[in-house]
This record gives sequence, C-alpha cells and structure tokens, in this order.
Amino acid sequence: MIVRAEPYQSKEDASIVVEPARPPACAVKKAWRAKGGAMGMVRFLGAAVAVLAMLGVGSTAEGAKWSRTYIRQLPDSAFAVIERTPEGKAVRHLPHHDAAGTLDIPHLCNALSRLGQVKWRDPANAEIARRHLQEHLEQVGRTSCRPGRKAGEGG
Repeated sequence: MIVRAEPYQSKEDASIVVEPARPPACAVKKAWRAKGGAMGMVRFLGAAVAVLAMLGVGSTAEGAKWSRTYIRQLPDSAFAVIERTPEGKAVRHLPHHDAAGTLDIPHLCNALSRLGQVKWRDPANAEIARRHLQEHLEQVGRTSCRPGRKAGEGG
C-alpha cells in the first residue's frame, strides 16, 4: 500500500490517502512480488541483462558496459596481463576481449586509456600490456580510439 499525505494548511485539514500499490502490467509480475517489489524487479532485470550478455545478445561493439560478474567469467586470454600475488592469486588487468575471444574495440580503447591507472605488481608488466594493446590497435586501425569517432570506423 502507498500512503500519501495531502498538503494542508492546519492540522485539522490534514488528510491521508491510502492507495493500493500496483505492480507493472507486464510478464514479470512475479519478480515484482518476490522479495521486495521494486528491488525484486531490479534484481530480475539485472539478472536478465547478465544472461543476455552471456548469450551474446546485444553488441559489445557499441560499447556495452561489462558487469563485474561478466568480467569475472572471462577467460584469462581476454586480459592484457595477468599477474600473480605471492599467495598465488591471479590479478587480471585490462580486459579487452569478450567471452567468445573477439576483440572489443571500445574496451580496447578503454584499456589503453587506463594503462597509467593500473597498480602493477611488476612495473615490467606495464610495458608488456602496452605492447599487447598497441598490437591490437594496429590491427583495427589507429583512429579507432579517437574521440568523436565510432569504434571500427578508422583505418
């Protein structure tokens, strides 16, 4: 139920209107009702988008945002460099290939722009990552990452 207080001049004029909350008229009413109304809907839609991304629906060439979950599921080959902590944990830097292994130009451009922001365990890995990303940039054309240009237009 939604409780809405109407504006009033004095306490005597105060009125409270009670309206029943209505879920949206669509096929996902169960998501609305399950666990918290609007938050249930947000969770449902977030899960639906993640599933579509994993299935490859929607073009990453248009610069789709990759969720943390999607990035965690990418193979090591999707990253420019993988470093190891002393405990043996892999620290993967600068994803630029999608789950199918296809080069994603907007994420390549983003990786190139973020090179200086990475906290490298071994500074030599910065140069390895730069060379790796520059090779990809040569393949797609240097102008692919220029502002004001759509990905894939350059040559």
